[in-house]
Amino acid sequence: MARRLLAQTIAPRDLTSWAYRFITWDGTPLAADLIALDIAYDYVDSVYNGQPYTSTTTADLDEDVIAEARRLAGDTTALSN
Repeated sequence: MARRLLAQTIAPRDLTSWAYRFITWDGTPLAADLIALDIAYDYVDSVYNGQPYTSTTTADLDEDVIAEARRLAGDTTALSN
């Protein structure tokens, strides 16, 4: 699935959702960061009294997911800014 993200056939949120649903916390520790990022998406999407809960954006999380997918896939290319 990480390679599918890097090939741009799935979105970053799709990768984290997949990891959360199918690997779970009980699965391999390699997926722990992806699962944590799925939860982070939920926090970013949440609203508290009409104000964003965090200054982190989904674009920030997307970059983190892509970096994690590269790590998992063994991709050594430089990350784009």
